[in-house]
Amino acid sequence: MMSRVLPGVVALLLHGAAASFGQAPSPGWVPVRFIHSRPPTDSQAWNPDTIVFRNGQRLTPELWAVAYVGQLPRTAGPPYLVLAAMGCYDCDDMTSIYVTLPSKGRLQTDQKGYYYPGAIRPLQSDTVFFRSRLFLGRCLDRSTDALVWFQEEKDSVGRWHHEVYQVKVEKDTIQHGLLHGPLPQLPVTLARVRSGLCREIKGQNQVEY
Repeated sequence: MMSRVLPGVVALLLHGAAASFGQAPSPGWVPVRFIHSRPPTDSQAWNPDTIVFRNGQRLTPELWAVAYVGQLPRTAGPPYLVLAAMGCYDCDDMTSIYVTLPSKGRLQTDQKGYYYPGAIRPLQSDTVFFRSRLFLGRCLDRSTDALVWFQEEKDSVGRWHHEVYQVKVEKDTIQHGLLHGPLPQLPVTLARVRSGLCREIKGQNQVEY
């Protein structure tokens, strides 16, 4: 999505489990509960959240305020899980999107995090410098699910630059980056939303500290 990647996350937006768009999610890897616990030595702090899945697995992704967004299926093994969460506890981080894979009792993130959809402005300014819309499912002209950001970033002279960023699964591993050449058009993706092939993730406005 981005010409840059941000850590962090804070919102609890989509706890939806089964989705009708794109490929069918793996039912066993849909969360049924999120456990928030305090460490015994610090009554003011919280441990990273533990996610309890329908298949009985309990995994800790080293993230806080975790929310389930959806899945990116693989041909073998568990799917990649798409989460919204915070990368730290009680900090000034922003909400981000994480793509994680179950591994040895934990959730391994593919990198620090992707922009959560919406508008971003600096702490002491009302001027938005980045805005995006995020879609999950068969949102482009391909037969498998992907995360797709339609995003704009303002440069130093005030011009907006339009980009499309994609996170997809290829040969059961995550591939991500900006798209080049003729870019996908937002109205085409919105038509796929209306047809049930794709879903838009509700955005939120945020402040970058």
